[in-house]
Amino acid sequence: AGLVRNAAGPAYMAMEHATFAMLAARGEKYSSHGALQARFGELFSKTHLVDPKFHRYLLDAFELRHNAEYEVGLDISGDDVERTLKNAREFVAMAEQFLRE
Repeated sequence: AGLVRNAAGPAYMAMEHATFAMLAARGEKYSSHGALQARFGELFSKTHLVDPKFHRYLLDAFELRHNAEYEVGLDISGDDVERTLKNAREFVAMAEQFLRE
């Protein structure tokens, strides 16, 4: 159970760092999770520069990370973490492609 909880943070952080890179490529910087997530939605999802599902991936991963790290009594399923890890891989691959273009 501890290993499952511990995997949620790095999955989100991978997406967060990819988002930072995408925003930095546009000359933007953000210091809060909320601002970063909102700006990603505004710049990339709402404009369909990337599939809007990636904004959902980012938001869901943040929520899972928060729950895993701060909600001690809350059960975190292996399936949820596995899905988030899969989404993180897809998100990072999308960001790499976006940054190459």
